[in-house]
Amino acid sequence: MQILILPLLVLPLILQRFPPASAQFNDLNHALRHPQFPGWQQYEFNSNRLRLPRLPRLPRFRIPSIPGRRRTNTRPNAENPRNHPEMDYHDESCLSKATAIQRIYDDRAPSYDTSPWHKIQALDYLRWATLVPRMNVLDLACGTGLFTILAKQAVGCCGTVIGVDFSAAMLQVARNKASLQMLDIEFIEHDILDMSDLNFPVKFDVITCASAFSFVDDPAATLRHWATFLKPGGKIIFDVPTEESQLAGRVAAQAAKNLEIPIIWNNLWVDRQDSLVWVMQRAGLEPWAFRSQVYQSSRITFDKGVEIMSNTLLGPFLRCANDRRLYQEAMKLYEQEFARRTGKRSTLKDDVQFYVGIGTKPL
Repeated sequence: MQILILPLLVLPLILQRFPPASAQFNDLNHALRHPQFPGWQQYEFNSNRLRLPRLPRLPRFRIPSIPGRRRTNTRPNAENPRNHPEMDYHDESCLSKATAIQRIYDDRAPSYDTSPWHKIQALDYLRWATLVPRMNVLDLACGTGLFTILAKQAVGCCGTVIGVDFSAAMLQVARNKASLQMLDIEFIEHDILDMSDLNFPVKFDVITCASAFSFVDDPAATLRHWATFLKPGGKIIFDVPTEESQLAGRVAAQAAKNLEIPIIWNNLWVDRQDSLVWVMQRAGLEPWAFRSQVYQSSRITFDKGVEIMSNTLLGPFLRCANDRRLYQEAMKLYEQEFARRTGKRSTLKDDVQFYVGIGTKPL
């Protein structure tokens, strides 16, 4: 009985709290629909039943963006070049060069061997090294062991082959491949630019560094350091991209130099084949330099070139150079260089080709 009386007692209080604007109401239905009644649009009253209102919809709260979180709703542009839909960027400007390179190649390790020209280049290194049984080989920046494994097969069980690399993930792939082929190769995780604390068991007949010499800051000093691990008459084999190949990387390096922004590679000292001869002579080596074969050739339009340039600037190799000015400067330089190289033609030849240096330690 009390339950039935309670609503009748409460209803007059509600009407008293929210008085209607006009006293001319015929029934309760009009009163409940008056605009001064809170939520009046949500109520419906009739003689058969009272329909309770729906619960109000909660407001939608936007999760605040986290620094470094991937953004997928924007496109890269000159005003905000870091908004790349396929890259997960972090501020890595405070990382050391070695750590930055290590992270890059840790990420590339699972798919590195899918590049066809890396395998062809490894076969070329085997030919240039002219290995015979019982030789000792040191493969610097050995990566997934493409050349390291070929070298061990060439020198046999009586020869020593050691691979050194920044990346633990790359070395794990190399160890797995060597284990499957039951090859006795020692892989060491270490900085190849300073190996003074490594005690190698032997002096080496050949030291190789494939596709990594562009990370060297002082080429002559680095070669001089590596030569301390050579036997007299031993040789160092390395490569750098030619000035015509891989235009996007070269333009990015030039833009970084213009703005005095540090990046992790340095290939601007190479402007011709004799550049390698000069650094080998400074390192006290007997020099020989030549061009490799063209490992990959393509012709690109300006729009395709801009896409490649954008991917280079927003890709992992420039992740540590988190500066909008670099993107703008590089795009301007790329347009100028594309026009200079193509002239009246509408496409640009963009090859993957290297200068190869072979420096021999005097007897």
